[in-house]
Amino acid sequence: MQILKVIAYLLDYPDQSLVEHRADIEGIVEAADIDPGLRQNLLTFIDHRASQDLMQWQSEYDGLFERGRSLALWLFEHVHGESRDRGQAMVDLVDQYRQACLEISQHELPDYLPLFLEFLSTQGRANAQSWLMDFEHILALLQCRLEKCGSDYAVLF
Repeated sequence: MQILKVIAYLLDYPDQSLVEHRADIEGIVEAADIDPGLRQNLLTFIDHRASQDLMQWQSEYDGLFERGRSLALWLFEHVHGESRDRGQAMVDLVDQYRQACLEISQHELPDYLPLFLEFLSTQGRANAQSWLMDFEHILALLQCRLEKCGSDYAVLF
């Protein structure tokens, strides 16, 4: 499920390595077992983003994902907000990561969507789909919000 790793990479803060590895990323998208329309939309997103000035891309990313809660890339933010339940949900998710032999840095929040997608990319298709279905409502909410503000990031959801 390399496509999930690519989407995780594209959802993370953009840096020069995204531009440098553009051909590899496009190759994975082209080879992915996904809907042809989605494949083309992902390739268009990559072309648009990787062709623009990196600082402009970073600025747009900050404006979308780093300012405010409505488009936060932390899954449990949308479910639990600041409640204590969020902490327990994160502990449970870290346990799932550990069972899959994935150790994360103490500085990383386990519900960060790019990290979560990277984890899913190692879980096999059936497990990844099951996990995605569990969080489908959050992903759909984020997609709708991105579409509403006219962002091409919506295709990643």
